[in-house]
Formats: sequence, C-alpha cells, structure tokens
Amino acid sequence: MTPLEGASLPVAPYGTNEKPSSEQLLELETLAAPERSVELRRRSEEREDDPFDLPPE
Repeated sequence: MTPLEGASLPVAPYGTNEKPSSEQLLELETLAAPERSVELRRRSEEREDDPFDLPPE
C-alpha cells in the first residue's frame, strides 16, 4: 500500500527516528483483536444464584 497522491504516512512516534511502514500500521494489537475462547455447552447447566440480581425498588 502507498499513501494517496499528496498525502504521506504519519510522522514517526515520539522517541524514534524511523517511521512505521504501512504494513506495521495495519497490524492489529493483541488487545484490539483478542482471541476468543469458544466453549460449546454439551448439556444445560443450572445457573448459580446471583446475589446482585435484585428486584427494582
């Protein structure tokens, strides 16, 4: 990828002299796209009693 005509990549981050490449700018951080753990339920389970599930006042 290259910047549009008349545009440039962002300036280098504070404390570095080197500008990040377009590929580096497109990488997602771990917190931006966390891995999901998908545990399928094989049978129904009873819910535990929730002490914070209070009726409205």
